[in-house]
Amino acid sequence: MSDSMFLSLITAAAASLFVAVLLGFIRPRPAAPKDAPTEVKRNRIISDLEQDLSSAGINMPVNRYITYSIVLGGLVGAVIELAFRLEIIALVAGLGISLFGLRYFYVGRIATKRRRTQMNHIIVACREIAALIHAGNSPDAALELYSAQATSKGVESLTRESNQVAAAIAAALMMRENKGLDLSEALRESADALGNRHYRGMIEVYIRNERLDKTQVERSLLFYAESVNYTLVLRRSLANVMGLPIAEYKGMGILSPALAIYMVANLQQAADFWLSYVGQLAALGLFAYWIVGYWLQNRPLNERD
Repeated sequence: MSDSMFLSLITAAAASLFVAVLLGFIRPRPAAPKDAPTEVKRNRIISDLEQDLSSAGINMPVNRYITYSIVLGGLVGAVIELAFRLEIIALVAGLGISLFGLRYFYVGRIATKRRRTQMNHIIVACREIAALIHAGNSPDAALELYSAQATSKGVESLTRESNQVAAAIAAALMMRENKGLDLSEALRESADALGNRHYRGMIEVYIRNERLDKTQVERSLLFYAESVNYTLVLRRSLANVMGLPIAEYKGMGILSPALAIYMVANLQQAADFWLSYVGQLAALGLFAYWIVGYWLQNRPLNERD
């Protein structure tokens, strides 16, 4: 193996490790007790990938997702190498796309959109179930009436998305009938399947207060709806405040490479530098500096449910 190729591989591995740690693909895992079940000891990265795919509603095995990521990263790296002869950048770009390309640009965006839709549905669900209880229905009957929206498209007129909360409640009621589960067990299983912590909180509010009286259930659900709505409003406000700085930062991230490409195309000295191994390493260093700044600005807006 030539020195240049060895340097390329070392640089690619270091950059990939840096990006993986920076974006949370590699996290410290708490020590598990020696007698912990096998499920607790599973690879944390694979578990995170499963959570991301579940949050996005993508029914795809992790192995297939990893295969798609590797293929996409290989294609990107091959295109850069064949078109520009930038060995180091091609290797780092290929590995970077394989590590987080699909996860950030596709899975992450779908998951974020889906979580926001679910939060809207949770707010409406709490208010409507409380209204049904206030109208004289028992908490159990109110759940059944609301679950009908899973097929009647009740809240979809507001969000233009399927009512995943009503569908989860309907699935819980079906599990109660078919599996003979207690309602609380069935509702908790539906929360595990949906994977949204706000829905899980709604279920716990219902279960804990349903044992008292229906008035308490009504009041608790209304209070929880306001707390979730407050969280959603705060997220929107923060997104509005951070929108302009992040947009400007993205603009600089686009203009800087465009300027470098223009210099390479028109100035021989610039081309000699940026196309050399030293120039490629410098470009990767500048990109790492930019990605750290972007991550620091975008971090408050990222919250995994």
